[in-house]
Amino acid sequence: AAKRVVRNRHEQELHTTRYWAELMGGMQSESIPLKGPFSFTEFVAMVDAITTRDLQLTLETLSLGSDSLYTAIGQTIQPEGLEISDDVVREQPGAIGMKRGGALMG
Repeated sequence: AAKRVVRNRHEQELHTTRYWAELMGGMQSESIPLKGPFSFTEFVAMVDAITTRDLQLTLETLSLGSDSLYTAIGQTIQPEGLEISDDVVREQPGAIGMKRGGALMG
């Protein structure tokens, strides 16, 4: 099911200029070695070829075990005497990926 979501998202995004610009920009990035045109012309075949074991190896390589994850709690404190009027406070859109379906749904 996850592969289908990724494939469908890719195929839908191929119709946008923004997505092509992101693909081209990523292809030129020095931090992503060996990335070339096949990275997106063969994207669907690459997604189809990924196995559960590939994902397990990736997670092991990234060291995402519970012993290496951290939680941070922050607190915003307003200085004494600071007053913010209601016309200055603006509602912001939700974070990326917070819509129904998660980050892959746009």
